[in-house]
Amino acid sequence: MEVSTEAVRQNFRSKTDSELLQVAALGQELTPEAHLVLIQELRDRLAKVKETPETVRLVHGWYTVVAPITGIKFPELCPRCRRSETASSLRFGSPERRRFHSFWWKTTSVVSSVPHCFTCAAELKRSRFIWSCVGGMFGILWLATVIWFHVPRFVTYIGFVTIGVPVGYFYDRTSAVKLGDHESGVVEYRFRSHEYAKAFAVLNNVQAENAETIQTELEEAISGLR
Repeated sequence: MEVSTEAVRQNFRSKTDSELLQVAALGQELTPEAHLVLIQELRDRLAKVKETPETVRLVHGWYTVVAPITGIKFPELCPRCRRSETASSLRFGSPERRRFHSFWWKTTSVVSSVPHCFTCAAELKRSRFIWSCVGGMFGILWLATVIWFHVPRFVTYIGFVTIGVPVGYFYDRTSAVKLGDHESGVVEYRFRSHEYAKAFAVLNNVQAENAETIQTELEEAISGLR
């Protein structure tokens, strides 16, 4: 059954930028009509990117902004519910990095206090307390089991990891903020809210550093299809 040009156009429009670029990479397998529609859609998206360039990247469901570790400012709204009032701050830590220095390992991490409204701060603190207690209780029970039954060391590690992974997930499951990798004086701030992430980037003057590179990718894809 022959597919109409309009159906092909709607199919391309429904795809994300990454998906459309993947289609462009397989351009030789397209029909001549689909080839032309694909170029047109890529040009339309390129025009939009040039008109309103994106200042934050979407990475695994989180809007990510790379910013300095020190001297950071936060928008005057809660990142979780986006109300315009912040009454309390919550501490968030980055994953630890280990580097070998001469004769020892050096472990570093970054901690940042992010303002939240009173309600969201209270809910997150309660969630953290509950799951900290749950993790501690199961950790103690497993340690007692290891000592009592002389569990092998390898199995002991597996048990602690099995306890730690779900507890770590639920500890900040409803959070709208987390910290990612850090190096050379900068750290990744990750937000659930696109609006909050853009405001954070503007407030800290890091729009240029976090601008998407999609423009270059679109231009290369169009050039490759000609």
